[in-house]
Amino acid sequence: MSSLAELTNDLWLWVAVPLLALAGLVLTLLLRAPQLARLREGVRAVRLAPPGEGEHPARAIALSSAASLGAGAVIAGATAISLGGAGALAWLWIAGFVIAPLRVADVLLARTSPPGRAGGGPSGSLAARLGEDGDERVRWLGILELLALVVASSIGIFAIHASAVAQAAEIVAPEHAIALGVGVAAVAALFVAVPRLRAWLAPSAGASLVVLVLAGILASLADPTRALGAIPRALGDLVEGPTSTAAFSGASPAEVLLGALAYVVPPLVLTLGIDGALFARVRGSTKAIAASAALSTLIHVLVASSVGIALVATGAYARRVEGERALTSVRFVEAPFDSVSQRLDPDRAWRGYLRVIEGRPQAAPLDAATERGMIAGLRYLNADGTPGNFALRVEGGRAAQLLVPDAMGALERVDPREMAKIRVAGRMLGRGAPLVAAAMRTAAGEPLAWIVALALLALAASGLGAFGVGLERSVERRLGAGPARFAALLPALALAIGVALSASAAEASSTLGLLAAALVAIVASAALLAKGSELGRL
Repeated sequence: MSSLAELTNDLWLWVAVPLLALAGLVLTLLLRAPQLARLREGVRAVRLAPPGEGEHPARAIALSSAASLGAGAVIAGATAISLGGAGALAWLWIAGFVIAPLRVADVLLARTSPPGRAGGGPSGSLAARLGEDGDERVRWLGILELLALVVASSIGIFAIHASAVAQAAEIVAPEHAIALGVGVAAVAALFVAVPRLRAWLAPSAGASLVVLVLAGILASLADPTRALGAIPRALGDLVEGPTSTAAFSGASPAEVLLGALAYVVPPLVLTLGIDGALFARVRGSTKAIAASAALSTLIHVLVASSVGIALVATGAYARRVEGERALTSVRFVEAPFDSVSQRLDPDRAWRGYLRVIEGRPQAAPLDAATERGMIAGLRYLNADGTPGNFALRVEGGRAAQLLVPDAMGALERVDPREMAKIRVAGRMLGRGAPLVAAAMRTAAGEPLAWIVALALLALAASGLGAFGVGLERSVERRLGAGPARFAALLPALALAIGVALSASAAEASSTLGLLAAALVAIVASAALLAKGSELGRL
């Protein structure tokens, strides 16, 4: 998995991100900054939607927002803040600005026909538009776009959304989290499989988004001064990196950027190619509807920002809470650190053997850390939650070899992959859903944390349903109705599998999410750049 992780990181950093940035810049110029100049036109398209056949623009905006946001994007944004503080918010805004024109271009192509085929009607999706192009190279991009959508709806959903749903379900029903998560996947499947239920997709998505925004605002009111200061603080941390705060050791600007690229950007790009299909059947002029597509990115950024500002306002990202982490994600140090320079000091990395009996370390090191802070009250647990009994060989601060007692009590080596099953418990800096819940509890107690977790689960169901609808429409023209109906269920199926395997697949999920997002970003960006001159004339 390490070689795959290295390949994925290189593909993401040196191919996908530069190509996304290039496509965003070029389309911003060609389409005359639609993420700014045409927002008013997009709002007008929603307010003044003409009567007649076709869907209302508000429905498409709600579905597109839910598909790109989902529970995964909210939870991933919280994780980015746990790694980079308020600076992660600034990268969220930048990413939204860059990606919005790609969504507008996607909708423009989906609602038009290739040159010379005006009588054939709109293509209905980016993949179909590319597949009908007169240039063979562009048609091959259409095939790759279909493959990228399959990757996004299976591997991408599995990696980005499944663990988020499992974490949110853990807050609502700790003893039945897996069953609840699989239930969310079942609801998403029903949304796409039962035509009558599709009418409830947009209201469900809209209600979930509103609840999350209101919860974020309410939590931010716990300290209005810090909430108002989050925006200038985010911009400052973008350049200088956040400083040490409470149990948070701070981060360098490069660490803030890498955290944002790993957790903020992938959910934003995963639905490229889906948006056009969701907006293709909306009534109204093509230019106005394309302008309204930028609103879905704006909503994504606003919802994620409202929750993120709450994390900053309550200081939740800098406080320790009771939690668990995989042994493989923990670092052993010679002495505690409380600043970036101390944390990055290679001399602090511990090496040697550690014996654990009844879940407690028997000798040094007694100091272990997560990415940005120390862990207090260390306990080591087996996969079933029982106290651990094993020994570790630690190299460079990381667990390198696991030894467990045999029938006679002698320690013997086991497969290093077994280390991923061991959990480290204690008071540590939160990330993901536990971090969001901690912020809500700080502001208004357990009820608000529970409400937000329910909103995330509802958003996951409607978002995956919307993703399935967009995927069905994207492949129907090329593959037929039967394969399209099956494709619509892929996101729900991927979520169900991911929730069931979330614990054992946790280490690989980040790599798989980056890989899926990279493939989608590369294909969609290349396709939109290839159609750049045509987009400039639309």
